[in-house]
Amino acid sequence: MCVRNNKEGILHRIQKLEPAEYNYLYATFSAFIGLIHVILFVAFWMNGADILMYINLISIIYYIVCVILAKRKKIRLVYNMIIGEVFVFSVVATFLAGGQYLFNRYCLATIPFTFLTHYVLENMESKKKKIFHPMPYCLAAIILFFVEQGMILIDNPYILWDNTSAFVQFLQMFNMSVYIGCSLLGGMALSSVAIGNIKIVRRNMKQIEELMHAAEESNQTKSTFLANMSHEIRTPMNAICGMTDMLLDEEMSEQGRECTASIKSASNSLLNIINDILDFSKLESGKMTIVNEEYYTASVIHDLMNMMEVRVKEKPVVLNAKVQDTIPRKLYGDSGRIRQILINIMGNATKFTQEGTVTLEVEWQPEDSKHGRLKFSIKDTGAGIKEEDLDKLFNAFEQVDINKNKGIEGTGLGLSICKLLVEQMGGKIWVESEYGKGSTFHFYISQEIRDSAPCEYGKNVQKTEIKQFEINFRAPEAKVMVVDDMKINLRVAAGILKKFGIVPDLVDNGLDCVELIKKKKDYDLIFMDHMMPEVDGIEATGMIRSMQEEYTDQLPIIALSANAVKGMDKEFKDGGMNDFVPKPIEVEFLAEKLLQWLPEEKIERNQ
Repeated sequence: MCVRNNKEGILHRIQKLEPAEYNYLYATFSAFIGLIHVILFVAFWMNGADILMYINLISIIYYIVCVILAKRKKIRLVYNMIIGEVFVFSVVATFLAGGQYLFNRYCLATIPFTFLTHYVLENMESKKKKIFHPMPYCLAAIILFFVEQGMILIDNPYILWDNTSAFVQFLQMFNMSVYIGCSLLGGMALSSVAIGNIKIVRRNMKQIEELMHAAEESNQTKSTFLANMSHEIRTPMNAICGMTDMLLDEEMSEQGRECTASIKSASNSLLNIINDILDFSKLESGKMTIVNEEYYTASVIHDLMNMMEVRVKEKPVVLNAKVQDTIPRKLYGDSGRIRQILINIMGNATKFTQEGTVTLEVEWQPEDSKHGRLKFSIKDTGAGIKEEDLDKLFNAFEQVDINKNKGIEGTGLGLSICKLLVEQMGGKIWVESEYGKGSTFHFYISQEIRDSAPCEYGKNVQKTEIKQFEINFRAPEAKVMVVDDMKINLRVAAGILKKFGIVPDLVDNGLDCVELIKKKKDYDLIFMDHMMPEVDGIEATGMIRSMQEEYTDQLPIIALSANAVKGMDKEFKDGGMNDFVPKPIEVEFLAEKLLQWLPEEKIERNQ
């Protein structure tokens, strides 16, 4: 029992050793092997084997040196010295005394010790040192064992003892005990280390799984929160934007119109901030999807330049577009995300450039016959960026040179969103800037070619006059229902539809909408809010479709929702709705939907 407990204590201490303490372990190994040679020295001296006695004396001195070197943390050197001595001693002892004394077993006893040394050196030495490979040493031990077996068969031993003598029996028992003891100790030490590592790995895996589960729950909670907050924030914003649009259509003093326009501008700015926060959160959690589709390169650039013209019309800033004519006419990628990145970067350029130029350069870098890099460079003559601020430019919620730019609104999220989007599309974004002189933002993304004909943007570009949207039709005979649980949203929707001569029926819940459809089957179009208590918009739509009548099957139902999370339009269509109008409602977008879904005979176009 005492021996067993002692062994367990030794193995426990080996397993618990810190890398800095391995030198004491190898000093102990050296002393242990030296002790074996002391016992052999005494045995050979007592039996008159002078040659073997002197060999063991040399080995004793040799292992004293090993102990000294081990204490100085020369682990690799000590291992090589021990292995070399064991190999040489077993060969010499086998040659001199023969195989019956089992000296060749010493070679095999080094194998567990070799693997233990491999583990020790992996934990103790720096990665810059040459890797210790245990297999060559183990193969050498096995080969030497069989060589010594061959020596036993071929040669007669140099020294002969009576096989029946107590000394021979002692040597056989002692050498076999050394072989078994070293093999067991080394094997048990290795097993103990392996079991300890397995326990650590299992504990770490369990912690990782718990952390991953917590992270998934956190992401799910955040996604739900974002969807709810999107709706809760956008709903009052819808009311503010809608009411200011209605006020701007009314007769009022010049001061009142300026105040109302300021409210409208501030509302749009707040919506942009909300959108940035939502986009960043979705990208950070990996829920922002890239939707690839065919698009015309020139169309993306035209739309962008027209939009930017509006932003600089009050400034002495000139917009330029330098587009390589050899860019393929039609590409396959997410044009919506490309527009989002360009609008963000060019928006910043126009925002921080008070006079001078903002230039968009677009070029194509072929990769093969089907793919290439679409590279954009946006150069401005604005304020520029300090060199020390360049590294934090793409960090979330950080704005550089705040004192100089404190009058310019923003969340500090725009460029971090751009970076995440570019990287999600397999591209790269970077910036070059000289403080006080301007900046140039570059980014590229890989795109697939769908039509290799040149886009020839320069030949087709035309100056487009930017005008406010003008309503060019009315539909006073159209029967329209608006369903929303918020009274103010119903007023906003009614006010916007009034511009088209439409007087809608207003309903504040889904169940009343369904009951009204059962009684009056003469509606041309229904605008249905998504998130409502008791019965939401999708459930109400399902109840209408389940009536299984020709009228209810064909009745156009358009979702109204402040939930701007991407993919909601698909959810609406899967729920039986025909289309989707986001809140706040844009008059131009609503006009498109009215023209698309109202019966042609109820539309009166302006002459």
